[in-house]
Amino acid sequence: MINKMNRSMVAKSPEEKKMESLLNEAKDSEDLKNYAENLRKELSKIDIAFYSYRVKKVHSAVRSFRIAHYQKLEDIHDLFGVLVVVEDKKDIAKVANIIKKNLKDYEEYNLLTEKDWIEQKEERKKQDNKEEKNISMYDKILADLKKIIANTETLERVLPPLSDIIVAKIPMGDKEIPVEFRIQDKNGFQIIEAYYFTLYKNDELDPKMKGPLLFLVLQLLNRKNQLDTNKNLSISEREELINQIGDLYQYNFNLLCANREVISDVWREYVKISAKYALQLPVYDFHFFGVKEKTDEDIMEIIDKDLDKLYEEYKSFDIRDIDTDKYVEDAIKMLQIEALV
Repeated sequence: MINKMNRSMVAKSPEEKKMESLLNEAKDSEDLKNYAENLRKELSKIDIAFYSYRVKKVHSAVRSFRIAHYQKLEDIHDLFGVLVVVEDKKDIAKVANIIKKNLKDYEEYNLLTEKDWIEQKEERKKQDNKEEKNISMYDKILADLKKIIANTETLERVLPPLSDIIVAKIPMGDKEIPVEFRIQDKNGFQIIEAYYFTLYKNDELDPKMKGPLLFLVLQLLNRKNQLDTNKNLSISEREELINQIGDLYQYNFNLLCANREVISDVWREYVKISAKYALQLPVYDFHFFGVKEKTDEDIMEIIDKDLDKLYEEYKSFDIRDIDTDKYVEDAIKMLQIEALV
């Protein structure tokens, strides 16, 4: 796994230390484990591709708290996280309804339209339902996203697009802990996770560069994912997507070239996630509360190194030249042989 997030941050201020104490308690909480496992059972009738939950790591929480300029513990919303990835995008609403019926108070943000949660809060306050005229829905979505992620001051507060997000608080002993439920389909999950640690959480990257790159990478991955996964595309539709990717490269060539190494990292994570999906392996740190957690991490580190090595045979600056299906096929063969050995 490529992770360029600063993991050295420690709690210092009173609010950060309160957050650390809450997280340490949450790691051993049977209440949280039971809540998440009961929810898993309730969702069992829906075709779930991936279900996981985790307590946020202290260094990650402190990092988010500082970069987002939060002042109070109550400002942070995702100390506990539940991820639900569905096979069929139509099931996202069903999952959301099941989650919401067990919550007293919550806020929901339909980020399937790629709008920032802060912006949606403001819209709720204004209760302005006026529709903008003469703007197509697709153009409006792109305009909204570009405006949001171009604002580097609030970038850390932007929730993952291509998701339905529910934020709430759930009981944990005599306390409450803020929880973020993220619901996506497989395609949305793969696109977002491919750049989550390589780009979005990359603390080695110039913050002013991050917003434009996020916007561009999302567009490139969205089109590449359609080419890889939508078997019903006509020849003309495939050609159109390929041409759109070419236009994105042409119009943003200097930005892409200046960040060639980061771009390669994103493409690498994209195909690796495809392989992990096919093999039903954990993706990043969404596999907590298990007695084999340490062993799993050790094994995944070995697998990640093997997948990285394999990627060198497929590596390309132009994402169109990466044969995702062949990479996955070769990855499965490689790991099956290693398992036999």
